[in-house]
Amino acid sequence: MRSLDYAVWLYHRFTVSCQDVEGILLERGIGVTRESIRTQCVKLGEQVAQRLRQRAPDEIALQPQSP
Repeated sequence: MRSLDYAVWLYHRFTVSCQDVEGILLERGIGVTRESIRTQCVKLGEQVAQRLRQRAPDEIALQPQSP
């Protein structure tokens, strides 16, 4: 997975700021600017959001039910 794809996924999956995503990636040794993250989020954000919405029912179904 490309680092910018990962950044977009982080941004949408965990609803963190571009600055937070930049910091997370920097801790892992990946230097990416906030502006490039923001640009990719605008460009790829809808595709990522759709994939996350499609996966959500599966994840909900796997959670244990309360008695």
